[in-house]
Amino acid sequence: IVGYWLRIVFVTTTGILGLSYLNLLNWLTLALLYIFCLTFNYLESNDWQVVYCLHSLQSKTFNLVDILDRGLSFEDVIKNIQYSCQKIKQQFIYYLDNLVIRQGIFFVAILTVVLAFALLLRWEYPLLELRFSHPDRYSVLLITRQILAGNYPEINYLPVFPALAAIVSLFASIDAMQAIRFLSPLVGIILVLSLGYSVRVLTNNFSSALVTMFGLGVYLFTWEQEINPELPIWLMRVIDSLNSSLIRQWTGNELELGGIFVLLSLGYYFDRDRSQEKTITFRINLVCGIILVAMSAPPLLILLAIAGIGAIGGKRLALTAIALTWIILAIFGSMTQGQLLWTQSFLLPLPVALSLLAGLLFNANAEIAQLISK
Repeated sequence: IVGYWLRIVFVTTTGILGLSYLNLLNWLTLALLYIFCLTFNYLESNDWQVVYCLHSLQSKTFNLVDILDRGLSFEDVIKNIQYSCQKIKQQFIYYLDNLVIRQGIFFVAILTVVLAFALLLRWEYPLLELRFSHPDRYSVLLITRQILAGNYPEINYLPVFPALAAIVSLFASIDAMQAIRFLSPLVGIILVLSLGYSVRVLTNNFSSALVTMFGLGVYLFTWEQEINPELPIWLMRVIDSLNSSLIRQWTGNELELGGIFVLLSLGYYFDRDRSQEKTITFRINLVCGIILVAMSAPPLLILLAIAGIGAIGGKRLALTAIALTWIILAIFGSMTQGQLLWTQSFLLPLPVALSLLAGLLFNANAEIAQLISK
């Protein structure tokens, strides 16, 4: 699922940016691009057996024509909808039962609380306020409308978030402002889920993933007390950045997207077996994730390089190297006073690195406690 998601996001993002640059962006070309993605994935899932796919599509087309020829029954449509809803409900209950059996009811309850607070924190402002919570959103709105109008913006970076907002605006037929307003907190939620996924894969510990999600989802990195002026200047900048990052939780941007792609790429790479590693599909999906990081937040590629070096010592060493490198570069960015702009890519999303560190410390304490108990 993660691999498919990375690939589809890459194709749709690059596709809409290319169509906008060529002044070909409209609902028809975007629909054709989406159909191309679905066709590609369908052929891949059937081992590229084109003849088999054509026969299957032909059979389904004939069945559809037969149904339309006999006339649609409203009662049959209602029954099919009810059957589909019942099937989805049973699958959800089955998955929830398995999760309770594997992890226990206490884990599921804590996970529910963490997700509930994460949703409340990120959706409270956009649901109660019509205006944006951060002035940067208005520049994003301008870029999104330029993309929709086919007037490619003259900027020195690839507008990944505005491209996604343009997709939502076109497919949902809503104004770009509303698309940005509700897409931004969704990015924050996906960041929390991606963080938990990567930590679970790299530590093989669901409790550590829960602690990590709790740190970022509830956001425990605000400094409510008055800052002591005797503190070092770089530490005061870090505290100020952490306090202001609370607002960024519902104003997701390229940095948050870059963090999502980094976490998902790492989790996808380490959550594989040897047979999967040899497939071309695995490599394509991984390359798509790396390119997405380069498009949205190029400085974060350093983390992928550090992870590749740290992977020699195992998953946990790779996660430790990522967290410590992220924090060190963030502190270095605060010391340089913004003179090196690329270091701000580590300072602004610093809560993600601190959440990773919290999960690592919890995992280490759990292992020490387990050794002592033996």
